[in-house]
Amino acid sequence: MDRIDRLDSVRARPLCADDLPAAERASATTLLEADRRSGRVGEPEPRPRPAAASRQWIDRMRHFRTEDPGGCWVAVDESEGDDGLIGFAISQNRGPSWFR
Repeated sequence: MDRIDRLDSVRARPLCADDLPAAERASATTLLEADRRSGRVGEPEPRPRPAAASRQWIDRMRHFRTEDPGGCWVAVDESEGDDGLIGFAISQNRGPSWFR
């Protein structure tokens, strides 16, 4: 399947509570890889997010979803079934301003 065909199966939709664990994994994986790529000689090797921090991340995002549901979205590849979350966006609304 080429890249254009794959885009046909990608959809954006509002984040639901069941998406939070997959969004957390995507966040943890992306940030760990970024830390590994930007590390400097002599710095300790980056480590995966601990389980307690993962739970805290999910709780925080659940709060944003409850308070500002219009700013919480996911991108899913429908061809991948339940494992198809490929991206997410979380924004906070305070008064007339959105923070991303």
